[in-house]
Amino acid sequence: MNKSASRIGDITELELCHYFLNDGYEVFRNVSSTGPVDFVVLDINSGELTMYDSKTANVHTKKDGRKIIYLSNINEKQKELGVKLVSKYGKKILTDTKIEL
Repeated sequence: MNKSASRIGDITELELCHYFLNDGYEVFRNVSSTGPVDFVVLDINSGELTMYDSKTANVHTKKDGRKIIYLSNINEKQKELGVKLVSKYGKKILTDTKIEL
């Protein structure tokens, strides 16, 4: 079954929320399909709140077998607000725009 880019993005976001919930955090999702923040994570021990924009990883495999993972950048408004970029590849949580494995 082919999935649209929007559906793949929805799945990525839910997987990330599951990851944080499973790790003991409280997670609050944006109820709108638009906005600078996809979800907020609360560390109940420290009270720290982190705003995240989830991105689906784009994976490119080099001829030598190395994998390069690219994530879209956050925009200027998100930077102003302190929103962090987050994605998932396998069981790894990613927070940089370019990762080499």
